[in-house]
Amino acid sequence: MHFWESFWQTLVAASRANPPRFVELLMLSLAVLMLLLWLWHDQWPYLLLSASYVLGSGMSLWVREWMTPHSGDRRRRLSRATALLGLTAMLMLLSLQELSQ
Repeated sequence: MHFWESFWQTLVAASRANPPRFVELLMLSLAVLMLLLWLWHDQWPYLLLSASYVLGSGMSLWVREWMTPHSGDRRRRLSRATALLGLTAMLMLLSLQELSQ
């Protein structure tokens, strides 16, 4: 029981510390879950929902990065590259799904 209380308090603290990043993490977690469901059930709505979560998270990340002042640090470039890689991978999976039908 102590583990779940600690987990919940950590989750609440993370959501209060940086709400946009928490929402992006939540959306990416749901995208992974939907992608796993798609691999198991092989129904296109799971893949579409996963792609929309990744797209929403990537767009949120890009808007948040665009609104902050430019610092040019390595972490920022890495987060942009990760968002771009995620969007590219989801679009590739969607196109492969269309080709296999």
